[in-house]
Amino acid sequence: MRTSSRIYDVRAGLEGRAARLLARTHRSKDVAALRGLIARFPEAADSGDPHDFWYADLDFHTALIELTRNSLLLELFNRAVPALRALISLGEHAYSSLETTTAEHKEVVDAIASGDEDLAARSAERHVEQGLKYLAEWSIDYMPSGPKLRLGSDSARSWDARDKTPARRAAVPLPVLRTA
Repeated sequence: MRTSSRIYDVRAGLEGRAARLLARTHRSKDVAALRGLIARFPEAADSGDPHDFWYADLDFHTALIELTRNSLLLELFNRAVPALRALISLGEHAYSSLETTTAEHKEVVDAIASGDEDLAARSAERHVEQGLKYLAEWSIDYMPSGPKLRLGSDSARSWDARDKTPARRAAVPLPVLRTA
């Protein structure tokens, strides 16, 4: 879990900064784009394939960075994305319910929409930190010796969220989100 914790520290920093930048500009089209991505969560969760929710969630987190229009922030995110994608795919599926997941994402977007930079950064960081807690709980329940993620050169291909072919999907069994 030490590596996971370090990766989530990086993720919290990147996403917290992105939320701060988006709150500073709080462009309505950016907020609408993020809300639109959250609106995909129920359909993805109900699809019967837990990976569909992972793709929808990863799209949200990627958009959070991309919408800043900060090329260096995006470059740093993209450098870390194979490890982040691997851990997001584990952590996000360990949420207790669709309602909890959606509420946490909405809290980040609402903070961005408010224009309160500190609140937006704290909300994004808190969401990522909660994801690490869920990951820790999930790894205890589903992987007793802890997650064994291979984050080498192959990981960028094997965890690419934009490649939705079944052969490339994560091999880790993921619990289905409960809607109630």
